[in-house]
Amino acid sequence: VMTGQSKRVPYGTLVPSGRAERDAIDTMYKTAEGYPEGYPMESYDLGTVFVPEEKASLIAPRACLFINAERDTMVPLSEAQSFYDHAQEPKRLIVLPKANHVDVYEPRNPKTFLAVIGHMKAFFKEYL
Repeated sequence: VMTGQSKRVPYGTLVPSGRAERDAIDTMYKTAEGYPEGYPMESYDLGTVFVPEEKASLIAPRACLFINAERDTMVPLSEAQSFYDHAQEPKRLIVLPKANHVDVYEPRNPKTFLAVIGHMKAFFKEYL
């Protein structure tokens, strides 16, 4: 039945994540505050059918930097690798060893955050 209202579900039920990611959903992202009525299913549905690899080759000749955590359970390394494989040059894939999805944020892991900033600065210096 079409009601004009989005079906909503708790954000954490949609995201296949590990413990660190689940903790961050509650403490950093605060999705319960941002989506007190739940996350709209339309947004989730659109995300499941979008295949960025299909568009990756269209970005060239602009440079692409892909940064992914080795132990990411929200965006698996295989996704970043596939996107990278489909992209044209110039491109670079950086894998953050022993890191998970939320380690790239300064409050969670300042060392990994600074590594990400360093990779980005080097990439921008080379390609901008």
